[in-house]
Amino acid sequence: MRRNSGDSLRIPAKDSRRQTRKAFSTALKEVRNRNGIAKAPWRAAGIDRSYLDRLERGLHGPGLSLLCQLSRGLGMTPTEFTVEIERYLPAEGLDSLGLESKGTIFLQGEFS
Repeated sequence: MRRNSGDSLRIPAKDSRRQTRKAFSTALKEVRNRNGIAKAPWRAAGIDRSYLDRLERGLHGPGLSLLCQLSRGLGMTPTEFTVEIERYLPAEGLDSLGLESKGTIFLQGEFS
């Protein structure tokens, strides 16, 4: 896909990154607790318990590969887990980025 020349690429502000980490950490804790998944088995998946603690406290945000790995550990697809994360994102957080929610995909501007 090509971006039209009039479109701008917006870099998330520090506050919106913080909101995203908070939404991620809340979703991770909620899904893990709802599914009765203890922290101990994550070591077998290659995720250190102390790192998982930092993720759940919102001190770190995962990259895409870790998001996929965590999703599998939660018994979900990455898309399903992303939907869970989106539930905890404040609407003003999306608006501040100039993004419009279209399900789990966020679009800005016109694409051709």
